Amino acid sequence: MGVIAEAEENLYRKWMDGYSRERLIGNFQFGKVYRGVLRDGKNVTVKVWEEENNLYTVLPGDNEIRQFEEVEFLEFFKRGGPRGKTPYHRNLVKCRDRCMNPIHGKVVYDLDPIDTVQNLLDKGCICTHFSSYSYIFFSAVYLRSWIKVALSVASLLEFLHAKHPYLPYLIRNLAASHIMLDQEHEPVLFDFSMISGGILYDKRNILHKHVNGCHGYTDPTPGTWSDKCDVFSYGVLLLQLVSKVQDLEEVGIGDKQTISEWAWREYKSQKSRSSKSNFSIVHPSRESDPLFNNVDGIKVTMLALQCVHNDPRKRPSMKQVHSDLMKLHAAQLDAIQGEGLKLGSVASNLQVDDVSVHSKRQIYQDHKGPIFSQAVRRPLQKNNLKIFSYDELRMSTNYFSNENRIDDFQYGKIFYGTIQDKQVVVKIWQPGSLSWASNCDNAFRLRDEIILLQHPQLICHPNLVKLIGYCREDEHFGIVYDLKALDTLFNLILKDSLTWIQIIKIGIGFASLLEFLHKDNTPLPPYVVCNISASHIMIDQDFFPKLIDYGQLTGGILPTRRFLRRRIRTGCVDYMDYRSCDEEAGDVYAYGTVLLSMLCKKVFTYED
Repeated sequence: MGVIAEAEENLYRKWMDGYSRERLIGNFQFGKVYRGVLRDGKNVTVKVWEEENNLYTVLPGDNEIRQFEEVEFLEFFKRGGPRGKTPYHRNLVKCRDRCMNPIHGKVVYDLDPIDTVQNLLDKGCICTHFSSYSYIFFSAVYLRSWIKVALSVASLLEFLHAKHPYLPYLIRNLAASHIMLDQEHEPVLFDFSMISGGILYDKRNILHKHVNGCHGYTDPTPGTWSDKCDVFSYGVLLLQLVSKVQDLEEVGIGDKQTISEWAWREYKSQKSRSSKSNFSIVHPSRESDPLFNNVDGIKVTMLALQCVHNDPRKRPSMKQVHSDLMKLHAAQLDAIQGEGLKLGSVASNLQVDDVSVHSKRQIYQDHKGPIFSQAVRRPLQKNNLKIFSYDELRMSTNYFSNENRIDDFQYGKIFYGTIQDKQVVVKIWQPGSLSWASNCDNAFRLRDEIILLQHPQLICHPNLVKLIGYCREDEHFGIVYDLKALDTLFNLILKDSLTWIQIIKIGIGFASLLEFLHKDNTPLPPYVVCNISASHIMIDQDFFPKLIDYGQLTGGILPTRRFLRRRIRTGCVDYMDYRSCDEEAGDVYAYGTVLLSMLCKKVFTYED
């Protein structure tokens, strides 16, 4: 750990009183949450990602990426969205600071919490309604109303599921342990470690999900992630709110069933049609409240069951859920008692294209919501990518010898390698190599490439390289391709080693790849390479071209770079079209330069 990192760690440790148990609030999916006190006496929340957990595997660099994405997501809305006009949702946590510690990454939030909703549920601190008088009597009760909890989470999800740049946001790990209650009894969602869409990665179709959402909340339906997966998680929340069931052993079931399975089993056990139409799992303590309406209990139960339906197509949208909740007697009563807070739709009035929000309709700000067991997860699927140590890559390339070195690429060097008698290509990122790239930037380029080259729509293309594994060890970043390489196109042109037929074959192959990447990818933008050069095109033994660098590639499932703060965009010298801002046209210009290089047997070098 460097001097600066060690100083940061000591500062954070002081804020949290040395990670003391007294400051511990609870767990989230990837670590712990603490109360912190700054030097000026301000109370904050500190979230600490952990590198080891016996419930799931933390792959190298995973937590750094999760932390980066969360901060970028929150800062994006803090800046007002794409055009600075999107209102910040009151139930999104506000980021104050972060620490990219190599051992424990941390984020500090402007949040003085009472507790997590999960802890409050476990303590039984949820009632149906209470007035100012009953508030004095029930001083330990922090959730003012189960309906406000339900409305708040529904409103927040409706907002996130609206059409943000290209795609809606998917939470993917909604849970009660991920929602805090602040001192004003406002619920605040504080974990976005698995968020997908919007300006971030599109994770819907990632092949190897070695980490799923929280057990009991995860959609059991196989397939890709969608907004209906969040609807399922929300349905579990709703079931918990009205039934007060936190532990299935309480109802004599044990731990092999989830709450959603228990609820459906109870519903199906109703023999008559009338009993099914009047079915309710609302806890008796809620029904005994004089302000509770029995019809509400039936409607909420059926809405929750609809949310956790096994068929995602039969689940409602969060907009429908929020609308149905607003029609409940409890919602109308809560609006009267809710200190003048207005209940309103969120996402239906938000148009990200022109970022307009009707001024008469405010975001509903009184959100609260619980979640399922904060510590239990699903068993993990093992990722099939091999994780190499840096020493393994050194040995496979004869210690990065000049004999094994193939060429330089924009951010490092490329080598021939041999792993278990198999010929491979090893790419090593190096800070400052041919560009002003830091280790942090290269870490994100490595992550981009891993996600990109595992996508089912891309791995099938013959001109994209196939992955074997990667290395992320301290400040070393590398990747291993399943490629029996001849040389880079740059070197082959310099050596005058190409016949006319081979030039045509390479030209057609690479044009086919660009056509494939540039095709319409609605609702996502098309892929654009942005840094095409002859050094980034590897030629295999059969003279097929393979693109081997994706350090500037944008579009598709990758983050929307124009909204991110930390994205260095520089193409390759002599391949860039300085007269046009059109990225796709820039790729065509670079392709033309590559084609001219092959035809006239000349390449650009830094000595020219």
